[in-house]
Amino acid sequence: MAATIVTTERLVVRGWSDEDAAQLVVITTVPELVQYLGRPSWTMEDATELIGLWKRVEATLGITTWACQERSSGSLIGYCGFIGTNAAWLRQGVVEIGWLLARDWWGKGLATEAARAVLPLGAARVGTERIISKCNVENTASEAVMRRLALRRVGLVRRPQDVTVLYRVPLGL
Repeated sequence: MAATIVTTERLVVRGWSDEDAAQLVVITTVPELVQYLGRPSWTMEDATELIGLWKRVEATLGITTWACQERSSGSLIGYCGFIGTNAAWLRQGVVEIGWLLARDWWGKGLATEAARAVLPLGAARVGTERIISKCNVENTASEAVMRRLALRRVGLVRRPQDVTVLYRVPLGL
């Protein structure tokens, strides 16, 4: 079994196992979710590669994107954690906190619960000044999570293909 990173009232945030790839493929087939992934639904190869990437990031940074498992059922319901930002317009060394949950788990406060649990781990490892969160401006649910985490909105980035809202972790969190 993968190592537990942190537990909350309803979640176990843990490292990845190879068996998680199949469930990630299922989670990312929902059209409402795919529209915010910036890519098509994941294949088994995609999910396996991402799990490998997240494991390598953890070995390098000491933090990563971790699996989120619902405590009572033991089901993998998504992920939450950190990765180097994919936004070329941000300075190097910035890490991004993000989350993704299976559609059946939306609207229950679990993304906020998971992010609130891991945020101190990232802050201790890289410092709050290097942590951001961003999402498509139409992804109002993720933006609401950012507000519930008391992140500070710092602006919008307009590109031809989309508009991204950018939040920053307040210093001293």
